Amino acid sequence: MGSEKSPLSQEDLIKMTNEEISKFISTFKTEDRWEGPTVIGLERALRENVKSNPEKYYSNFMPFISSAYIYIYGILNGFLDAWKVKKFINWDNILDFMFKYIDINEFWSDAFVIDDDDWHVNHKWIIGAVADLISEGTKDDKWAMGYEQVKKAKEMTLLILDKVIN
Repeated sequence: MGSEKSPLSQEDLIKMTNEEISKFISTFKTEDRWEGPTVIGLERALRENVKSNPEKYYSNFMPFISSAYIYIYGILNGFLDAWKVKKFINWDNILDFMFKYIDINEFWSDAFVIDDDDWHVNHKWIIGAVADLISEGTKDDKWAMGYEQVKKAKEMTLLILDKVIN
C-alpha cells in the first residue's frame, strides 16, 4: 500500500463546512501514492473526524449525496466508531440520507467509484457498511436505535434486497 497521508488535517475538517468538505473530496486526486496525500488518507481522516464530531455530519449530511463511495464508507464507519464509544448519533438523519443515497440509480451502477481509490470501493462496500451500522445500532437494548428507526432500517434493508435480487 502507499501513503495514508491526508491532504486535510483534523483541524481543517473541523473548520470547514460540510459543503466545503464535499466540494474538496469531489475534486481531490492522489498525485503521489507513495509520498503524498492520498484518497485513502483522506478517507481515514474523514472517518476519524466523524467519530470525533458526529453531529457535524449527521446534522447536515445532504452535501455528500453524490460523493464517492470511499468517502461515504469512511463517514458511515465514523458513525459506527462513534456509536461504539457511546456517542449519540441521529439515526433519523443518517437513515434518511442513506435511503436517498442508495435509491439513486447511479448508486447501483457503481457511478461513484473513483479512479485513484486503491481499494476500489463500490456499492457493495456501502451496503456492508450500512449493514454493520444497523447491526451495531440494534445490538444492545440499553444502547440501541429507537423503534421508529428500526422500522426505517427495515425499509432500507428491503429496498436493498429488492435491488440486489432484481
